Amino acid sequence: MAHLWPVNTQIIDMVEIADGLPLVFTWHGRTRRVKRVLADWMAEGDWWAEDGGEQHRYLLIQAEALILTLAHDLIANTWSVARLAD
Repeated sequence: MAHLWPVNTQIIDMVEIADGLPLVFTWHGRTRRVKRVLADWMAEGDWWAEDGGEQHRYLLIQAEALILTLAHDLIANTWSVARLAD
């Protein structure tokens, strides 16, 4: 079963980055180490909007025994969990 959340609702408290990829992050008070990045893609929202719309980078990662999709809001520079597969 997968849990899906709108972007920027499951905010990650801390992200340690190296070469643009997360190494360690804290979510719901628990720090997790990223074992590997399984996929990486970009998505842009309403490009026709006056503010240019949303821009997100998504990473499908393995962190410990979890498979998560992390969303990086490139405009606000925030990270959130968009999907959790269990």
